[in-house]
Amino acid sequence: MRLSAMVFLLLALAPVAVRAQPAVSVDRIDITERGIFRTHLGKLEKNGEVTTGSLRIVGPGKLVKSTTTIPGRLHARFGFKFKVSGSPAGAVVTLDCVTRFPPQGITHPKTGQVHHEDRFKATVPVGKVGYAGYFVGRPWEIVPGTWTFELWYEGRKLAEQQFTMLAP
Repeated sequence: MRLSAMVFLLLALAPVAVRAQPAVSVDRIDITERGIFRTHLGKLEKNGEVTTGSLRIVGPGKLVKSTTTIPGRLHARFGFKFKVSGSPAGAVVTLDCVTRFPPQGITHPKTGQVHHEDRFKATVPVGKVGYAGYFVGRPWEIVPGTWTFELWYEGRKLAEQQFTMLAP
């Protein structure tokens, strides 16, 4: 059974050796592209903290259309690319990723539970480009309204991007 998932891409992430790292400073997160993407769907990882029950790691994505208006349709892939600025370059940082759904939330058909947001952690190297987004894999995930993506580092919200999903 294929489950849809919140997607998170880490481009140019090199293997990280376990060793002491110098103090890390994150100054800001810049959004570099936003809209509808073409991505290669990758590994599905179980995650009980998100609405669909799993996260999907995606391959390098290509921006198809720069927009904040998303058609409400199955298989829509939308989100944004971002770059973490700080020091030292290449240091791996853990971001708290939050997706806030429209006010009515997403209702999981098997449990009947209404979800208003998803939260998970992801790692990205300072100075590299990452991607945060959503893949609509089931009809019940098509929820018209404002979707808000947030990236947090150590309790500070450093990036926010809103999208408006249209009714099917």
